[in-house]
Amino acid sequence: MPLLYYWRRDNYEHDLDFGVGYHLNQASARLHDIDEGPGLAAERRSYLYETSVSRARQHTQALRERYQDRCQLCAWCGREHYRHALCEAHHIQWISRGGADAPDNLVLLCPNHHRAVHAADAVLDFADMAFVFEEGRREVLREPGHLVG
Repeated sequence: MPLLYYWRRDNYEHDLDFGVGYHLNQASARLHDIDEGPGLAAERRSYLYETSVSRARQHTQALRERYQDRCQLCAWCGREHYRHALCEAHHIQWISRGGADAPDNLVLLCPNHHRAVHAADAVLDFADMAFVFEEGRREVLREPGHLVG
């Protein structure tokens, strides 16, 4: 059975030194350790364990092949630097917000851009194929390919 590793804040130093691994079936009992604010932890737990939609990996693979594993925003390629496919499929309309796991709802992003899009809750403006970040910053997709026409 795969292990889920995480560090408990109340015993951080001990866990950091010795690395405590919990089986996935034990992790659900420890979700109360995650600091998510009132009501959110229960709602997230329900979504993750009861409602979560499975994702089709073939969509990510198709995007990686189409764009030669290059970020559609900055053209960074993990294969050139690390010899591994590191770009990730991002759901334009997040699955947790009702989006579909379909090719026309996906873009291929480097880990940095993927993190930035989520952190800033950036949306894709289809008029000019640009992600709109905080304070009006816009980053245009260099390769909109499969999303146009």
